[in-house]
Amino acid sequence: MALTLQGGMKKVWLVIKSWTRYGTVGVWRSTDPARNRDRVYVLRWEPGFFGPALIARWGRVENGGGQRRVWWPATIKAALRLERRVIRIREAHGYTCTPGAAWPAEGAAAGDT
Repeated sequence: MALTLQGGMKKVWLVIKSWTRYGTVGVWRSTDPARNRDRVYVLRWEPGFFGPALIARWGRVENGGGQRRVWWPATIKAALRLERRVIRIREAHGYTCTPGAAWPAEGAAAGDT
């Protein structure tokens, strides 16, 4: 159910409150020692100002992953379609999945002790 605000903008309060998929979707890793490749891709849902946000973090494991991208899908259907598309692309590029895992050595790559 959506509320219509001035200017035709819609705010989906009930959908946001009922969203239960927050957290890590999975961690994909691509390792090839012959090519000096050790990359990781983490996909996670988080609450955001504009509704549920799909956040992707990727990069080399050693430097904590330097790249990040955020999507704010308009509907739950679009959100699930986006999640499936991102997963399909990662796996097509040779990444293997570890569902629900965390970033490898979380904090250690950033220099935390």
